[in-house]
Amino acid sequence: MKTISASKLLEDQHHEIDRGILGVLYGGEKITSHADKISLLRVHIYIEEEILFPMLEKAGVMLPITEMNREHAQMWPYIEALTAACGDKGSNETAWDSCVSLYNILQAHNHKEEDIIYSVVDQLLEGTAGKALVTAIEAATIPDGWVCTMARSENIATQNPAA
Repeated sequence: MKTISASKLLEDQHHEIDRGILGVLYGGEKITSHADKISLLRVHIYIEEEILFPMLEKAGVMLPITEMNREHAQMWPYIEALTAACGDKGSNETAWDSCVSLYNILQAHNHKEEDIIYSVVDQLLEGTAGKALVTAIEAATIPDGWVCTMARSENIATQNPAA
């Protein structure tokens, strides 16, 4: 029995998150029905920044990681706004605008991430390291209050993207 690769798990998360956002944008669904997708996006970014990227940095992959972190910080205010909307703290209009902006960022980001980062993950992290990454992805939970690295350092998380 073949186990799923880390890159496949991460790509599947991309598709699941996209389906949730598209359900709001084109399916007329409320963001509250996709709170799990917004939560998954937070966990996905956490996995990359706290688990995957440090592993890749040890293997010498640096420049693409800096770009991915920068794009995570661009997404963060929209994630925060959608999280608030999921908790009935935001308006439907704010949720719609945040979904549009987030989806646009994700489309460029996900393609780069899959083509540049994920294409080498399974090759660089073979054997025990690859299995450890898959286990970490499957078990990951984001700590309360965690904010992506560059949003934390640039205080982007406190900005209101709809303002």
